[in-house]
Amino acid sequence: MEKLYNNPYSKDNPNAIKDWFKVLSTSYDDMGTELMHKLISASGSWQICACANLSIDIPRNRFGRPLDIKLYCLGMILEENIRDMGYELQCGNSEAYGLTQKAVIITYRRIELRATEILKEMGIIN
Repeated sequence: MEKLYNNPYSKDNPNAIKDWFKVLSTSYDDMGTELMHKLISASGSWQICACANLSIDIPRNRFGRPLDIKLYCLGMILEENIRDMGYELQCGNSEAYGLTQKAVIITYRRIELRATEILKEMGIIN
């Protein structure tokens, strides 16, 4: 997995989230409004989203969107899941936040797996 994060597409962007898994795993009690807004904003930008935190070798269009349709769809699902998690935080529903957070983490792991498959298909990793 190290090669997956080596030289990320979002490397020099100051607004990029460096450790998506850590931030996505933030508990309800520790997730503040500011951090949630940063997550929502980042998840909606191909330049700094979770997919952008992966290897620059993944083929993308000029806006940073992955060309692979599966990875693209997973990125869109993750964005929607993060928005749902933010809604539950805003509503003060810790139980629903936790359930939504599990969906977010599962989708994030699926992004990692698909990105790994792409890099393997390209012969970049074994």
